[in-house]
Amino acid sequence: MQHDKVEFRQKLDFGQLISYFFDFVKFNWKDFSNIFLRYNGWFMLIFIGLSYLMVSGYFGVISGIGLYNEPRDTDTQAAMAGLGVLCYMIMLLIVGAVNYGLSSAYMSLYFKRDNDEPIEGRDVWQLLKNKGGSLAVFMLLLILIFIGWFILFVLVNFIPVLGFLFGYAIFFMLMAWAGVSCMAMFHDDLGATEALGIGWNLVMASFWKCVGINFVMGMIIGMLRLFIMSIPAILAGVIFYHAVDQQSLKMTDSIVTIIWTLFVSIATLVSIYSQAISQFMNAGLYLSLQEAKTNTYLRTKIDQIGLGD
Repeated sequence: MQHDKVEFRQKLDFGQLISYFFDFVKFNWKDFSNIFLRYNGWFMLIFIGLSYLMVSGYFGVISGIGLYNEPRDTDTQAAMAGLGVLCYMIMLLIVGAVNYGLSSAYMSLYFKRDNDEPIEGRDVWQLLKNKGGSLAVFMLLLILIFIGWFILFVLVNFIPVLGFLFGYAIFFMLMAWAGVSCMAMFHDDLGATEALGIGWNLVMASFWKCVGINFVMGMIIGMLRLFIMSIPAILAGVIFYHAVDQQSLKMTDSIVTIIWTLFVSIATLVSIYSQAISQFMNAGLYLSLQEAKTNTYLRTKIDQIGLGD
C-alpha cells in the first residue's frame, strides 16, 4: 500500500516523535514482521527446546520434593533446569543482539531507498551480516555498561526514593544511548566505539527528551506485552493449580509440561518482538537528533530544489 514516508529526519518534539513512531509501526509492521519471523524461525525452535529443558527440569524438582509422592533425588532435574536457564540466557543475549541489528538495518534501508517498494529481507540480512563484527563488539560493550549500571543501581538504592529514581533515570538514558548508537552504527557505517561516542553526545544534548521517550515507550510496550500474555498466562496458571490442588495430573505429565513450554516460548517470542519494535523509536530518535544537529537532510532537499530549477 502506498503512503507518505514517515520522515524522522527533522527536528521533532516529544509528542511528534511518539506520534511518528506509531505511524511508522502502522505502515511497516507487516513487512517487518515477515522479515522478523523469517530470520527468527530457527532461533524459536532452539528456544522451544530450551524452554522444555527448563520446564521439565523445574517440574521434576517440584515433583521430587514430595507433594503427592515420596521424596526422591532431584539432582538430575535440577541440573537440567540450571543448564536450561544458562543456555536460555545466552541465547536471549544473542537473539536480542541480532534483532537490535535487524530493526536498525530495516530502518536504515527504509530511509535510504528512493521509492515505496517493500524492503527485501535479503537486503536487511545482508546489511546485518556486513555489520556483524561491529554488532558483536557493540553488544559486549553494552553488557559491560549495564553491569556497571546494575552495580550503581544497587549502591544508590541505599538513598530512599531519590536513589531509586536516579537509578531508573540512568537506566532509560542507557536504553536511549544503546538504541541511538546502534542506529548510528548501521545507518552511517560506523564502528562500535565510534557509534557509542556519537550516540553519547546526542543523548547528553537532549537528556530528558531521550529519558522521557524511553520511559513512556517502555510503559506502553510493557502494558501491551502484558495484555498479550495475559490469556496464555491465566490458562497455564489454572492448569498448574489444578495439577497441584486436585492431583488429577502429575506436574511431570506431558500435557502440563507441553503447555508451560509453549507459554515460555510464546513469552520469549513476544519479548523479542517487542524489543525489536521498540528499537524503531530510538532509531527514529537518532535520525531526528542528528538532523537537528547537522541539517544534512534539509540541505539535500534544498540542493534537489536547485537542480530541479
